Amino acid sequence: MSLEDKASNKLRELKGKAMEVTGKTVGSGRMEADGRAEQARADVGQNGDRVKDLFD
Repeated sequence: MSLEDKASNKLRELKGKAMEVTGKTVGSGRMEADGRAEQARADVGQNGDRVKDLFD
């Protein structure tokens, strides 16, 4: 998988973590949940990258 895809997934993970922490800080359950969801999407992308790397 390309370095660009890996960087994109890592950026999505960091964005999600920032959203989660911000949500906790300001007391916004929705923002916190959105942050966790964003991190989950990044995890799926990273796992997909690992699988693709196995076949390259």
